[in-house]
Amino acid sequence: MENSMKRRAVALHLVEKGLYSEYLKQSPSAFDEWDTGNWWVGDSSAKELVGKNIYLHLGQKKMSHLGGEIISYVNFPGDRKRAVGGK
Repeated sequence: MENSMKRRAVALHLVEKGLYSEYLKQSPSAFDEWDTGNWWVGDSSAKELVGKNIYLHLGQKKMSHLGGEIISYVNFPGDRKRAVGGK
């Protein structure tokens, strides 16, 4: 039997490592908003994740230390497979 259900993004879990952990910054315009830096996701997945949750982990087997609702994203200049932002 063929599975005709489309995969849907329901949340985004990111492991902070190396340079990418430096991109996590609190928004200067809102106390409870954070800029999470760059994600390696396609444009359709990024669109689908707006309104869903993001969770940041310090390691693959560690509990998340920061999380919340994704309220926005922008495409990384020159690379449509990478989204930037996500607050």
